Amino acid sequence: MNAIALFVLSTLGTLLMLAVKVAGPDGKPRSLYSAIYRTIFDHFTDPRIGSLLFALSWCTLLVAVAGLLYRRRIFLKA
Repeated sequence: MNAIALFVLSTLGTLLMLAVKVAGPDGKPRSLYSAIYRTIFDHFTDPRIGSLLFALSWCTLLVAVAGLLYRRRIFLKA
């Protein structure tokens, strides 16, 4: 249910995180996407594990949104 809506939400969410700039630890501006990744998921010895966990957490958030829409019986159609 709402697969197209979640695809659009995922794309817009990613673009929004890339557009929002926050100050990094060195004072230089960086994207919110990069700040989240580097703060939470970049502490593993193998960068592939951090990348995988970042992707899984993003997918988990989208599944939670899908569940919320489903429980409230909100079905978006294209």
